[in-house]
Amino acid sequence: MKSIVLFFLISMFFMACNQDVVFDKNQKIPEGLWHKDSLFNFQVEINDTIPRYDIFIHIRNTTEYPYSNFYFFVNTHFPDGRLFRDTVECALAQPDGTWNGEGFGKIKSNTFLYRTGVLFPQKGIYEFSFEHGMRVDEISDITDVGIKIEKQ
Repeated sequence: MKSIVLFFLISMFFMACNQDVVFDKNQKIPEGLWHKDSLFNFQVEINDTIPRYDIFIHIRNTTEYPYSNFYFFVNTHFPDGRLFRDTVECALAQPDGTWNGEGFGKIKSNTFLYRTGVLFPQKGIYEFSFEHGMRVDEISDITDVGIKIEKQ
């Protein structure tokens, strides 16, 4: 009986692990102050160029964030040195001021679908770098940024 229960628990553990997630990492923004010249870099090794991937962006903010949206740039550096630059807008609050995202208290976590059906044409290290695109030198109350890549 014990071995059946143990087998069941181990099976549940492995079924709970998402084998399709290739990369999932967040970086804390020091003191919640993001200067326009600060980049947050994520290096992702892609070994399988056959499947399509979905890319998600994680943004964590406090309820003291002074805007309802957040603009930033995503720079994708390919293994062969090519660069793709994209501008992204994330809505962190509703027009009525209600915060989007999950979490209780002053911290809200959001996950946004950035790209779907992405084909990585080369094996190797892809570097994704984020820089804020707001029209001020420094923004406050964005506490973490991250990226998640998973196979479709």
